[in-house]
Amino acid sequence: MLLGLAWTACATPGAAQSTALRAPAREAPALEALRDRLGASLAERSRLGERPRALEAVIDPAGYWLAPGDELALGLWGSVDTVVPLVVSADGLLIVPTVGAIPAAGLTLADAEGRLRAVCAPLYPRSTVTLSLVRTGLLRIPITGQVIEPGVYEAPSSFRLDDLVALAGGLRAGADARAVLITRAGSAGPHACDLLAWRVLGALDGNPVLRTGDRVQVPAARGHYRVRGLFPEGEAAPRAGSSLVDRPFPSETRIVPARAGDTLGFVLAAAGGLGAGGEGVWLERDGAARAWLSREAAEGEPARPGDIVEVPFSREWVAVSGAVQRPGLYPFLPGQTVADYIGLAGGPNQYGRTGGWRVYGPQGERVEPGPGGAVAAGAHILVPERRWYKFWTVLTPLGTAAAVVVSVAALLTKS
Repeated sequence: MLLGLAWTACATPGAAQSTALRAPAREAPALEALRDRLGASLAERSRLGERPRALEAVIDPAGYWLAPGDELALGLWGSVDTVVPLVVSADGLLIVPTVGAIPAAGLTLADAEGRLRAVCAPLYPRSTVTLSLVRTGLLRIPITGQVIEPGVYEAPSSFRLDDLVALAGGLRAGADARAVLITRAGSAGPHACDLLAWRVLGALDGNPVLRTGDRVQVPAARGHYRVRGLFPEGEAAPRAGSSLVDRPFPSETRIVPARAGDTLGFVLAAAGGLGAGGEGVWLERDGAARAWLSREAAEGEPARPGDIVEVPFSREWVAVSGAVQRPGLYPFLPGQTVADYIGLAGGPNQYGRTGGWRVYGPQGERVEPGPGGAVAAGAHILVPERRWYKFWTVLTPLGTAAAVVVSVAALLTKS
């Protein structure tokens, strides 16, 4: 509330002059009153366990849109030195003593300051008018569609779209992150935001600040790309065989929503990227045989909905499984034989065969080793168990059961 004496005294030029003479004596009480009021407010919020609302940067008056609940400080400096705390009302008004109700809905902080300056100028011609944001208000914004928990959420007026999506539990697997729709009060229709471009490239226009009256809807993706294979975060413990094989360990497939103008470079970045050692990718398109694209070629290659991109690991691998000491993936080295890879796996264990090993190709087909027993990249070597071991694994339980029966029969005979 404005100091009544200051506002009344400035209503006439004579009184304004008189007040100007006393301004130095009034400046301290006015600022002290504001400090006490704000300090009491902060102390009360602290007592209630309410944390200050974090801001990502200093507020830009020209880019901050006022919302109900925003707390402001109106300053008059010059002939009158005083500060008036204001709050944007639920109906979007600023109630200013001796001035009246000033519509603030749909205004930026800079616009509201300009409007207050215009209405205060006739009353206080020798005073400078300022308007500052002290604390942001809260919004209630509905979000529907392909999110984990649709609903209406309370958020500070400085919240961005991605913050609201996080409150709603994140996007579902089939969500179209390329066209999240925001409908604003008074607008002709929804505006599509490319949230994925924000997450991959940092494009802020895909992650706008939310405003009062916004409604958010996340549609289902209409088209997508599939990116499969090995990704940088999996290089320490690879899950797939090689750049040419999805067996014997399943590789991961990631779905990237499609949008006109995409390149394979963007699609790869959205899926996790090639990593430092990636040299290129395999591309399957329109049912044709897959083609190899170098890293440079893939970066600018236009993407089409339905494309399947396979990301290779930084090295080729050969898988060794079955009855060996250390089954797993081993780096492909040209010229290495089946026996060499089994040796890398520690050799057959006590149950493994010493011969008759099986070799499978990248698509799971049975293949014969090359000259000298060499295997190709992406091969899967299987060491079967010995037949006598299988026989004894069945015979041993039967022998044990027979011994128990004989023992029981002998006891019954003696009794």
